[in-house]
Amino acid sequence: NGFRNLVADLSTMDQRLEAGQYRTAAQFAVDFQLIVDNCVQYNDGDSTYVRCSRTLEAKFQALIKRI
Repeated sequence: NGFRNLVADLSTMDQRLEAGQYRTAAQFAVDFQLIVDNCVQYNDGDSTYVRCSRTLEAKFQALIKRI
């Protein structure tokens, strides 16, 4: 399959966060962006999935700037 296989979903990110595997906010942001990028690449541009991921991405970017 074409998925980049570092992280595939938010629950995996949650597990990594709880396990202390993210040493920096930048590492966390990279995994989050991977999820968004995969969603956009593998779903129709007008789909609910893409619209929701773009909304979540915008909110995430606003929050990550505070860190």
